[in-house]
Amino acid sequence: MKINREFKVCIILDSTFVSKSIFELIGSLKNRPDLNINFILTPNNNQIYYAKLSLINKLFSSLDRAIWSLIQYLESIYYKRYHSDNSKHYLNFDHGDNILDLREVSLSEIEHSISNNSKLTDLNIDLTISLNLNPYCNHLKKISKLGLISFGCFEINRRNFHPIGFDEVYNKKSSTGFSILRLHENIDGIEILFKGAFPTHNYFLSNNLNILKRRNFYLKQYIFSILNHTLIEENIEVSRLECYESFSLPPSLSKQSFYILESIKQRVLAIKNKILGKEKYWKVAFTYSDWAEFQNSNIHTIENLNNCYLADPFVINVNEKNYLLAEEYSFDTFKGTIVAYELQGKNSKRIGTIIEESFHMSFPYLFKFQNKIFMVPETSENHDIRIYESVEFPYKWKLNQVVMTNVFAVDSMIFNSQNKWWLFSNINPDGGSDACSELYIFSSDNPLSGDWKPHKLNPVIVNSNNARNGGILYKNDKIFRVSQRQDFGRYGAEFAINEIITLTKSKFIERKIMHIKPDIINNGLATHHCHSNNGITVFDFLT
Repeated sequence: MKINREFKVCIILDSTFVSKSIFELIGSLKNRPDLNINFILTPNNNQIYYAKLSLINKLFSSLDRAIWSLIQYLESIYYKRYHSDNSKHYLNFDHGDNILDLREVSLSEIEHSISNNSKLTDLNIDLTISLNLNPYCNHLKKISKLGLISFGCFEINRRNFHPIGFDEVYNKKSSTGFSILRLHENIDGIEILFKGAFPTHNYFLSNNLNILKRRNFYLKQYIFSILNHTLIEENIEVSRLECYESFSLPPSLSKQSFYILESIKQRVLAIKNKILGKEKYWKVAFTYSDWAEFQNSNIHTIENLNNCYLADPFVINVNEKNYLLAEEYSFDTFKGTIVAYELQGKNSKRIGTIIEESFHMSFPYLFKFQNKIFMVPETSENHDIRIYESVEFPYKWKLNQVVMTNVFAVDSMIFNSQNKWWLFSNINPDGGSDACSELYIFSSDNPLSGDWKPHKLNPVIVNSNNARNGGILYKNDKIFRVSQRQDFGRYGAEFAINEIITLTKSKFIERKIMHIKPDIINNGLATHHCHSNNGITVFDFLT
């Protein structure tokens, strides 16, 4: 839909005293000169709910809220960097802001008002935004041309009573999901415009604020894509399920008590393991078999140096010798470097560090072009994507170019398919530290040209259960992407191998063919990476 005039947006609020996330969202929208912002104030869902309770239930509810407020306060103190993000702000409306107060208006009056073309329809709104589903949404969706968009839980038909992100932490879910929904009077059901899942943080406050931050990003992305004429609406999922109104009620006292005990238990266990030297470390292993059969073969482990661990291995054959390149992380310097090993039968010979920078490096992905060997290591700490060129393999390397700057990207891979070069990278678009959730694709005719075109569907995957790269594999002229799955409190729990079915500038389809758990090796607790070349397969594992 093309908009050649000022775009009119209406934001539904239930209070002028809002969270920092809502305050920042409204501020960023108001900064757009092509947006005309209107506001509608409606009754607060929680207030309506509490008003219906009996006196005794109100007393218990007050106790729930008091203890819950204390828990959030203590978390904000313990995790100080989140204290300011949990603050509240008063909205100071600008002079001339169009504000319609419906807090004392009943649903039947609103329905009558819409039916009779009064103030609500006279606003001539293009899009309505409600950050919570409430009884007014089904009525207010009718006042705008494009309907009403809202923020919902991942499971549309789940009653969302608890604060956003709590249930996932309480139940130790691997991911926390959300949806951006659209209600329109011409559509029988709820359109799911976007849904994504992100790693569940270990405690509520952090998990809640992370989801709200991502909500803001994707809401803005949707609105700005309309304004910039870049909106793509293909194969939008329509849910016929009932969409319940959203509340933010504190968990019960029993749930709060269990949550507190589990939080304390996690902290005590972490401190105990550190004191007793029982911390877990990553290791690298190799086997002389193809990746499709490596689970049933003899596996050889490379021992870590003192106070270091190995991870993210890649294998390559050069001059009839097999080399393994990996990240070596040092607990003395708190950063990773790229190291090389020569594989000799069941033994391995450490060559040493081959690339070291002032910042952390890992994931030494290798590719060949014009009979030369190149590497795309992870350099997210430096906020860029780089290509290094081998001068004397594996000992000497030089920086060939910086592909992208001012980007938080991890585990980038460059490969050729159907005479086109592709760059797969896990990028956090809002600059945060979570790089496990979004997969971005770029294409080029030449991997060294610096001319990388973004995929039409970027990000092509938004799901921490399968977005992050763990390597590229080949078999019978087919290409397979290794994808990581994150778990609650555990990075890189396991990986899957996915066949790339369709890869064009506008489409991306992959199909999972294999699921690898950490029990491929004795005492394995996690695994997230796999690569294979010349009949040798390498992988990492946590022990």
